[in-house]
This record gives sequence, C-alpha cells and structure tokens, in this order.
Amino acid sequence: MKNERLLSDMSLLDEKYVDEASPKGKRKKKINWIKFGALAACICIMVTAVNLFLFTPFKTKVPDVSEYENSEYFPIIEKINALSAVKPKYKNNFDKIFSSLSAVGGVFDNNVDMDINGSFDKNEDLDSDMMASSSPSPEGGTNGDSGSGKYEETTDNQVEGVIEGDIIKRSDKYIYYLSAEYLRVYSIEGADSKLVGELEMSPIKYINSYGKLEDTGINIYNCEMYLSQDCKTVNVVGMNWNKESNVNKTMIVSFDVSDASSIALKNYAFIEGNYKTSRVVDGKLLVVTSKYYNDVDYSNPETFVPGVNYDNGTKSELIPMENIVCPDKITSKNYTVVSLLDESTLDLNGCAGFLSYSNEVYVTNNAIYATSGSSEDISDTVSVKSKSVTKIACISYGDAFDVKGAITVDGYIKDRYSLDEYKEILRVVTTTESFTKKYYSFAGNETVVLDTNNGTSASLYCIDLSKWEVVASVENFAPKGETVRSVRFDKDYAYVCTAVQLTDPVFYFDLSDLENITYKETGNIEGFSTSLINLGNGYLLGIGRGDSWSSIKVEVYRENESKVESVCSYEIKNGSYSQNYKSYYINRDTGMFGFGYYDYDKYYGAGRNNYVLLLFANGELLELVNTPINGQPENMRSVYIDGYLYILAENDFKVVKI
Repeated sequence: MKNERLLSDMSLLDEKYVDEASPKGKRKKKINWIKFGALAACICIMVTAVNLFLFTPFKTKVPDVSEYENSEYFPIIEKINALSAVKPKYKNNFDKIFSSLSAVGGVFDNNVDMDINGSFDKNEDLDSDMMASSSPSPEGGTNGDSGSGKYEETTDNQVEGVIEGDIIKRSDKYIYYLSAEYLRVYSIEGADSKLVGELEMSPIKYINSYGKLEDTGINIYNCEMYLSQDCKTVNVVGMNWNKESNVNKTMIVSFDVSDASSIALKNYAFIEGNYKTSRVVDGKLLVVTSKYYNDVDYSNPETFVPGVNYDNGTKSELIPMENIVCPDKITSKNYTVVSLLDESTLDLNGCAGFLSYSNEVYVTNNAIYATSGSSEDISDTVSVKSKSVTKIACISYGDAFDVKGAITVDGYIKDRYSLDEYKEILRVVTTTESFTKKYYSFAGNETVVLDTNNGTSASLYCIDLSKWEVVASVENFAPKGETVRSVRFDKDYAYVCTAVQLTDPVFYFDLSDLENITYKETGNIEGFSTSLINLGNGYLLGIGRGDSWSSIKVEVYRENESKVESVCSYEIKNGSYSQNYKSYYINRDTGMFGFGYYDYDKYYGAGRNNYVLLLFANGELLELVNTPINGQPENMRSVYIDGYLYILAENDFKVVKI
C-alpha cells in the first residue's frame, strides 16, 4: 500500500507505470471528451480563419457614381465606371505572400514558358476673301467654263445606291483626282486631255482679293472625296491636325468646281475623332469617325460623349443618349460615331454612336452596322477555354436615328465585305477560332498563355433582323487551319475564299433557301485571293497571290453542276500589288479589270511601279495595257472612256489608246 501511494504522488510518472505497480491490476483510462471537443473546435476555427485570410478573393473597388444618376448619360457613366474600376494587384493574400516570396527567390517554375499572347484593337477663322476665291488657273486651263457635265459613277460600290468616297470621281467632261497634295481636274479629250484646274490641299491655299496666294492654315490629309450629282461641288473628307492644340479631328471641306479652272472654297465642318469612312445616300453625307476617351470627368459629358462641330466650327452638339448603342458590358471607351450632314450645305442633321464598337462599318441604304471583335470564355473544369466572337450592332438612319438591335456570333470578320443585308436577313462570314488559356501568377502579375492548337475554320451565319436571331448557319465549313481571305455576296449567292499559307479553296454558297443552304468548292489550288469580284454571267474574278508570296495572280472561276472550277489565270512572278479594293478598275460591261503593282524583277534593276489592264473574253485573260506610272499602286486609279484608258497617280497622268 505504501508503494502504491508513493507512485501516485509522483506526478512526473506516466499513469501506466502506476497501473503496473498496483497489485490490484490496471486502472481504466479516462478521456475528457469536453476538452477534446473544445480543442478540435479551436483547431477548426484556426484553419478556417487562416483559409479565409489567405484565400478570400480581393474585391474590385468600384467607386460610387450615384451622384450623377440624374444625368442623361448615366447609363454610360455606369459602364465606364465599371470598366475603369481599380482591380486588385493580387487575387488574395496567398497570392500576395507567395508572389512576394517568388520575387525574392526567383522564378517558381523554370520549366514554365512565360509567354504572353494577345488577340484582338481651335480652328482658324477664314475671312470672306477665302470663301469666294479660287486657285490659280493652270496653263491650258479653260477660264470661264461654267458647265461641269453629267455625273458618271467610277467607284465599285458595295451597296447599290450607296456612294463611297474615293480619290477619283468624274463627269462626262472632267476627271477629278485627289492626291495627298492637290485636288486636280483633267479634261476628257483622249490624247488631247490636259490639266485644267488644281487646288493645293495641305495646307489649303487660295488667291485673295488682291490676287495673292494665301495659306488658310487648314491641313487635311488621308482624304477621299465626293462629286455632287450636278457636278458643281466636290466635298473632301479627311483628317485635320491643329498644330496649336495638337488635336486630330475629322474635317469636311466643300469646294465649288462649277468652273473647273477656278476652284473655290465654299464651306467646312469639323467632327471629333479620327476619320474611318463615309458614304453619300440621296443627298445625305454620312461621316463615320472613331473617338477614344482617356481622362473622364463624369460631371462634364464632353469628356466621354462625342460631339460634332458645324457651321464653320461655330456650333457644336453632343450625341443624344437615345442615339447611342451601349452594350451591357463595354470593353473600351472607344466610340464609332456616325454624323449625318446635308451634302450641299454641310448642315448637321443628327449624329449617333456605337460605344465599345470600333472595328468594321457596313452601310446600307437605311442602316449602319458596326462590329467589335473580342474573346469569350467557355466554362471548363480543367482549364479555361475561349473563342473569338464578333458583336454586331445596328442603327437605322433617315429622318432620325433609331437603335435597332445587336447580336454576337462566333469568330472574327476580315472586313466590311464579310457582311451583307438582303431581304431583311443579315449574312455574315467569320473566321472561327478557339484557344485554351492557362494562367500563371508571377510577382503579382497574371500571365496568360494562349494555346492556339485548337485551330481555325470558317462559318456563315444568317440573322433575321426582325428578331435579331440566327435562323440559319453553316459552321466550320472550311478545312481546319484555314482563315477567311475574302468574301463577296451577290443577292442569293455568296463567295468565300479561305486559305492556309498558299492553298486556296473558293466556296460558292446558294442562300436562296435558308432551310437548305448548299455550297460547292474548288478544292485546293495554288495561291489565294485577297479580293473577289463578281464579273456577272456566272464568272468570279479573284486577285491575290499565286504559287509564292512574291507572285501576283488574277484568276477567273465559274460554277458548274458539281464544283467551282478555275477557268483561266494571269500571273506576275515577282511583284507586290495594291490590296485596296477601291484602287481596282472594274468594268463588267466590257470585262475589263485594271490594277497597279510594283514590279521588282531584276530586269528593272531597282524595280518600278506599273499599271496593268486585263480583258476577260472567250475564256481568257488578255493583257491590254502594262505601262510604268509614277505613283504608289494603292493610289493609282484608271477609267476607260471611248477607246482610251486614263491612268492617274500622285505624280503622273497618262492616256493610253486601246
């Protein structure tokens, strides 16, 4: 008993030794479940607290803008505010701590390829002398000529009745050509044609009432022009840079050309933003510009809503909210702006805008479509996948602007020729593309690696404009890896050229029955076409590359019962060509096709710029003209009139008898 008592009093001994020393046998172990439960609860609370501390996502700080809720432009303020919200540098505290340690210790994984891939991007007052004066009459001019002739269309417009600006226009008496430096007027007299009038454009100069040449201080560049139907007015649209304020604007300048030898300045107007494109429809001049805003002050709409200056820059007007397409979520503070002016007076008749739409613009007789390319994530349990998408929005115009609708389709579009409206159906051809995105975090910065091995193809979508829904489609019709190179629509038919490197299938679609869309193709042939041109009578012409990246090939195709076949081709082995569609001369009545190119064949030493005119007849492409001309291929223009080909360039004018 004494031994047992002694052992119990020794607190440093384990209880099992007490039990072993006791002659009465082992003692049963007692568990305090209350203490154990409390300890477990404490551990769980600590783990939860640590997890919450480490892995709770940091929230994006969105400033409060409720004080501006009475503003007409509050819907835009909300979306710009959400876009401009300050995102946290780190995802959470774990990311913050781990990134800091990585920055100290070096790259956390030397085997990771840290690659980043992205996709989808004070006007001067003019005195009264200037408004009534003209340029000097060139030698050989026809002073006192009051007849400008009858209007003749030269541009191959995408939509019938919708006239596009160009650097060449003509009447039956004169050819008007706009270079970077001059507006020039040439007579149409065959071999006796000559320069009859010109006006210096950058800066615009004029003769004052004292007969002296004066500088208006107005600079205008990247221009194109329109000739009025009565051939008495030329409107030039382009970019204007003010050296005092260092601000770029779009400018429209109106000239009186009723006397071709004495061109006079009539009027001008400014529009905020960079010039994109323009159209003339039934006496209305639509000017499309692009405007981006950086520093925004929500109390001042002028810092985030575009406006138009008119009446010689003395009046201004902001786009009303009801005329702005504003998607639920914007990806940029960039606008595509459409201004509607009277062609003869330049009076403003209204303006509209597409916020966060900044890519292509397609214009019909009563509507403007704007597009925006982006990427869209697709949910996946292993990684994040994304695909390219194109948003398309529409605003109608006439007596007033009206926002019609918007839709998103898979893929991205090449250019405006990839869209076409016909019988209340919008047809769209896209290059479809998907990616696999993997995210790596290093030193607090998120790096996105895009895996493009998912491939590309091409798709066609038909959208019912009464419902803004896709009602028919042909998806991924091109071989994997192909991209869309050119598209042309012709009423119930569509032509699409796709290519990967230098192989060229051309597809012919019959869209007359949307419930049963059929198509044929050429199969792979050498080269690809960057532009497709419908020649009529079942023939299609393509201009592009041949069997190498340095060759130029013009090819004619025809649809037969089973496929699209190549009829004939014309090739230039060593050269580069203009890919500006407006620079091509297209005459479907005669079967003529002309374009400018740079020939760098060794025969010419340093190379030279040429102009070639082809004739498609009896199943062949015949070369009618191939002549050197002083100017860049993109700025070359030609027109065939009564047996003569008139060729114009920045520094040259040539007449060739055919």
